[in-house]
Amino acid sequence: MARQVTITLDDDVAEKLEREAARRGRASADFASQVFRSGLESLGSFEITGPFARSRPGTPGLDSIAQVLDELEGPEWK
Repeated sequence: MARQVTITLDDDVAEKLEREAARRGRASADFASQVFRSGLESLGSFEITGPFARSRPGTPGLDSIAQVLDELEGPEWK
């Protein structure tokens, strides 16, 4: 089932989208859906890497960053 959504594109993006859709012989809306779908799939899931990937002993995980900031910076960080 398709859903209609109105978005605003920069002029250069809209022109490229329309030009590429025409080159491929596709309707702009169908081609835009394909481009969005492909882009969203390529995003994948967000993953933290590096030294902050694991929480340090005695500190909560990154899910409670506000608590970590309270402990490290004090309540004034807000």
